[in-house]
Amino acid sequence: MGQLFRGGSQELLAIAVILALLLAQDQDSGQLGRMSAFFTVLGDILALFALQPDLVEQYQGLCSLPAKESDCPADRRQHLIG
Repeated sequence: MGQLFRGGSQELLAIAVILALLLAQDQDSGQLGRMSAFFTVLGDILALFALQPDLVEQYQGLCSLPAKESDCPADRRQHLIG
């Protein structure tokens, strides 16, 4: 994917505010709370990947390979989830 965010912190903050405003349009407080929780979890996972980059490579195939193949890492999804 390369460098997704090349701008400075001010540009990133402006993009985040604009995106939040767009996502919040016509949403009730319950939906806003669910979106907030989702993006919090997403941010936490990205922070974990930043701390342990080998996890990205280890689980990269979970989203891209069909689960029908016997050697597909997606077959191990249940073990990851619980």
